[in-house]
Amino acid sequence: MAFFRRFLELSIVVLAVIVLFCAPLPSGSVTQGWRHLFEGISFLMLLLWVGLSLTSHSKPAIRLRNYFLPLIFVLICLLQILPMPGFLLGILSGKSLALWSENARLLGYLGDESRRSFYTISLYPNATWRETLLVLSYCSFGFVIANHFRTRTRVLVLLTAVFLVSLLEAGSGLLQFIVAARDQVGDAGMFSRGTYVNKNHFAGFLEMTVPLVLGYAVYLGNWMKGGGFSLKTLVATDNWGKQLIVLFLLGLMFLALLFSRSRTGILSVILAIGFFYLCTLAVKSAAAEGGVRSSGFAVLLFLFVALSFGLWIGLYPVYEHFLRASGDAPGRLLVWKDTLRQVRDFPIFGSGLGTFRYVYPLYKHTMEQPTVYRYAHNDYLQLLSETGVAGFAVLIGALSLTLRSLIKRLLSADPEGGSLRVSIAIGAMTGVISILLHSFADFNLHIPANGLYFSFLIGISYAMLFGKWEKVN
Repeated sequence: MAFFRRFLELSIVVLAVIVLFCAPLPSGSVTQGWRHLFEGISFLMLLLWVGLSLTSHSKPAIRLRNYFLPLIFVLICLLQILPMPGFLLGILSGKSLALWSENARLLGYLGDESRRSFYTISLYPNATWRETLLVLSYCSFGFVIANHFRTRTRVLVLLTAVFLVSLLEAGSGLLQFIVAARDQVGDAGMFSRGTYVNKNHFAGFLEMTVPLVLGYAVYLGNWMKGGGFSLKTLVATDNWGKQLIVLFLLGLMFLALLFSRSRTGILSVILAIGFFYLCTLAVKSAAAEGGVRSSGFAVLLFLFVALSFGLWIGLYPVYEHFLRASGDAPGRLLVWKDTLRQVRDFPIFGSGLGTFRYVYPLYKHTMEQPTVYRYAHNDYLQLLSETGVAGFAVLIGALSLTLRSLIKRLLSADPEGGSLRVSIAIGAMTGVISILLHSFADFNLHIPANGLYFSFLIGISYAMLFGKWEKVN
């Protein structure tokens, strides 16, 4: 039995490492094949964790109330694909019934005399089912991370995988920018995007991992503890070599983010780094003399390294791209205006999770450009249009309560007794805040790899702050 348990424990760790390292590499796993693969691995991890829990003498303490709202959201999505009679659909979503009836009438003109007596809220049930499975895979992955990775060794293994793939993405992104500058491809082609198709989603990935690496750098330097920062204390610690290497590589990652030229991504991560610093202020022991100053030094040092490299390579294209922000904004504003018209017709339960790309052409009146929009370029607005006020309120409520509980727990944390846990938790929460800010003007959370990393950050934050570790570090 001990061997079997050890096998299950190791299998979960290996699968988590594979997912975290490999998910961003195939263009953010946007293709169906890669997406289904990582969905399957996430569900397999959950099954292995359940098997491990059943063979354990001490049962894991799972608070069902923490998962009540996410469960309600999933039930709303399942309700969207539940066949129901026309009179009931008319009560829940009159517009859906009208469109289904119109569709039946048009098919009648084409010779299709079949009559349907049951309809769904979702206008494309298959798309809603696929998207619901994806959401469930995110929940499964985050749940296992939160409840299994509660030892120092397991956490460091995960962080190693995240750091390596982040450096790989950043390195390839910087190389792309340097080659484009050398070949003088023109302003439109001078940006870094790593293995991603879209530079904004590349920036979204890095803005989630950069704060996590920064948290680890703060842990290595013990900068959240008292004593302040000085060259003497830096050299005296056993980790000074690691500190300098991590901060140097962190600067490269931030530089790659800058050269993605994603305006919202850059602004989001800068605001999120401010949140990181405020968190260090809020932790009780960090308020001791020297603690606040030293943790702030870590933030400033990595920004200095990144900007120094940027000045050396050339930051002017980034600056020039920011100047054109006002010219690019109206397009998205027009899309949002059309999306609000869609929300008006599907107010309570939406048109179905994952159906925006199919429904939006019916409402594309303000935006005159002949462009097909598969996403609303605003994750919140798209969520509202697809799941209605019911789904939107439940999911945003779940996120708000989760962040509230994490921040409340952080405020009572003791960095002296668990500096790794506190530092990583702050970094992970900062990554969550950053991508949530970015989602106001993009669709990062609809990219499978980025959505999975979002669930990972929430899960690791929970594990760091609420988990009972075998050994506190």
